[in-house]
Amino acid sequence: MVKIYTGRMWFKGPHKLDITVKGQHPVGRLFAPTWDIVMGHKRGEITDAEYTEVYHSLMVKSYREHHQVWDEILNRKYVVFCCYCKADKFCHRFILAGYFEKLGATYCGEVPSTSKYYR
Repeated sequence: MVKIYTGRMWFKGPHKLDITVKGQHPVGRLFAPTWDIVMGHKRGEITDAEYTEVYHSLMVKSYREHHQVWDEILNRKYVVFCCYCKADKFCHRFILAGYFEKLGATYCGEVPSTSKYYR
């Protein structure tokens, strides 16, 4: 079963998966939030709880429509969910890691910015 880490977009190591709304990775896009909730949250119009609720709905839909991709990630050795948010702030990468934990993955934490994979 996969070991999941989280990190910021500046992570350059192996197993990086860009899960941002800006991202172009075809798999990562399946786990990205929408522009509406990202910008609403940044403007303070959407609370953490509201963001979580909407993101949850998006991930339920993603899981239903792309179950095979979720399974493929679960069968990897490692994955690092990356986005732009600071490590000590509310972020969808932590929510997503929690969903994968419920499916049997092991969440191993945030890759520290002191890692050799940050440049």
